[in-house]
Amino acid sequence: MTIDKYTNLFNHHTECLKQAFVDLNLAMAEDEALTDFMQGRVLYRYEHALEYAFKSMQSFIAIQDEFELDYEKIISKAKYYHLIENEDIWHQMLADSNLQDHCCKKIDDKRIQSAINGEYSRQIKLLIERL
Repeated sequence: MTIDKYTNLFNHHTECLKQAFVDLNLAMAEDEALTDFMQGRVLYRYEHALEYAFKSMQSFIAIQDEFELDYEKIISKAKYYHLIENEDIWHQMLADSNLQDHCCKKIDDKRIQSAINGEYSRQIKLLIERL
């Protein structure tokens, strides 16, 4: 893939990430009752934002290094390029996303629920600012 294609992917992924983050914040703002439906909506928006966060980081890194990476290496390279500040948090974000039951789309773990509304959202926002 050429640098121009990676640049186009980066621009597309970054725009999708920004919109996904807006959608996540809107869902969290409406999620005061924490009904199963609303929890599912927040989780869906979070997973969407996290997916585009990784795609944005991957395409940014590809422009710099010109190669494909797995999630572990994306996190490491994102830290190297100062896109993220804490690798451990991003590893936990990825692990928590993988723990969820994708069929019922319900946030069962209060810790994960709290992290999405707090630190995880802050990390995604920081990434957007640094991209």
